[in-house]
This record gives sequence, structure tokens and C-alpha cells, in this order.
Amino acid sequence: MKKFLYWGIVRPIFYVILRFLYPYKIINKKRTDDSYPSVIVCNHLSNADSFMVGTCFNKKIFFLCKKEWFKNKLVGGFLRLIGGVPIDRENTDLNAIKECFKVLKDGNNLGIFPEGTRNKTDNVLLPFKNGVGMIALRAKVTVIPLFIYKKPKMFRKNYICVGEKFSLEEFYGIRDKSVYDLATEKIRDNLLKTKIELDEFVDKKKNRKGNVK
Repeated sequence: MKKFLYWGIVRPIFYVILRFLYPYKIINKKRTDDSYPSVIVCNHLSNADSFMVGTCFNKKIFFLCKKEWFKNKLVGGFLRLIGGVPIDRENTDLNAIKECFKVLKDGNNLGIFPEGTRNKTDNVLLPFKNGVGMIALRAKVTVIPLFIYKKPKMFRKNYICVGEKFSLEEFYGIRDKSVYDLATEKIRDNLLKTKIELDEFVDKKKNRKGNVK
């Protein structure tokens, strides 16, 4: 029943509404083919980000969401339906971490915004939480970086770029906990590479059409 509600009702409705209110182009969508299981990482600019990322893939993505959103049973139930995984952002949440590993073990994709909160600054990225490196490394899954060009605004064209999938296998077997920082650093570097690829795409469009609205 939950599967039917998600694929038959909720996802199609949200997809149509989202693409109408927040029009955006997915660059390199083919890179999402045969990508399971993977950890999906993306910069975080708005509450619409998880829905934008979700439409890039043909299979349901489970996302880490702050636990405060689950206090309301109705909202919490809806978030669970679309793949929300509650996490305590202020403390080490072992239950959330275990659920993340289960999601990946079951062959699903796990979406994480490594900055931990929306970026409301002029910086390209906020400092990363190293939990993303720990999860991807211990689960021994690939990582797919995505980058959203700018904060989504209603009826303004936007872009989201899918970067090259990569692994953390060079860190497998290292028992020192500092390896999580190294894995997180590699994830950040690849996310920035995806941004460069996105910027180049948008610049080419500007040169062809004069500007990007």
C-alpha cells in the first residue's frame, strides 16, 4: 500500500507541482542510471532541495531529515512515506546511523546534505559533517555528488548537475578514525568539481543566449 501511495499518487503529484513552481534542468541525468546503492550528496540551499534531488533518480531515495520535523505525527508520517529518516543533528544518533546502513544494505540510495543545514551565507559550501564520510566508507558504497546552481525561487529557471560517481575504496581497511575526515574531504572535493562542471554548463548557455534568468 505504501509503495502504491508513493509511486502512484505522491511522487507524480509532487513532481508536477515542483517542476511547475520551480522549473529546473537536470544536467547529466544519465549518470544516475544503475547507481544503487549509493550515498547521494548535494549542497543545501532550500527546503525544496530534497525533492529536486529525488526527481533526478528513477528509484526512491531515503533522506536524512532533522528529527524536529517528525514531532507532528501527520508530517512525520508523510516524511516517512517519501523516505525521510529522522536524525538528531545535535548529538550522535546511533538509531539514525543504523537505519542509514539498513537503507544501503537493502540496495537503496541514501541522500545526505553534508553541510547539515541550509546554506544562508555567501560561501559556496558550509563546513561538512564527517558523518557522511563515515557512513559511505563503512557501508562500502559509491558516492554520487549533485550540485544545485542557486537557491530555488518560484518560476525562476534553475539547474542541478549530477557529478561523476566515485568510490572511497582507497580508505578501506584503515582503522584510524581520522580516515573519516579524509573520506569526507574527498566527498567535498568531488562536490566542488561538480559545481565547476555546472558553472561551465551555465556559462556556455550565457554565451549562447546572452543571459540566464
